[in-house]
Amino acid sequence: IKELNNNINKWENLSVFIERFLFIGNVCNLLVDAVYYGTLEAGLWASRDEIIDYISQNDFALNAVHFGPLSYQVWGRNEKRTAKHPDRRYVMQVKWSSIAKDISIIRKRNNNV
Repeated sequence: IKELNNNINKWENLSVFIERFLFIGNVCNLLVDAVYYGTLEAGLWASRDEIIDYISQNDFALNAVHFGPLSYQVWGRNEKRTAKHPDRRYVMQVKWSSIAKDISIIRKRNNNV
């Protein structure tokens, strides 16, 4: 895992993954300009350029396979041999579990707060 993470997280590789996972996605190949996290009433946002800058300037040490702050994981684990969603057992996902913290840091840094 450590060797895989070292290769994935070289910027020339990581930038391709970040672009695909956060800004292009798998529907219609539309490019996203910003990421918003929150509700209709309140939330945090960061532009594509701010996120790329933040990820490129930070190291993210996770114990699992990861793409910068995004972790790669099984969607539906089969814990204790009883899967809640057995149909998801072989489905993988990329998840940004620290999105609120990371976008908050980006906002504070870019607003000079």
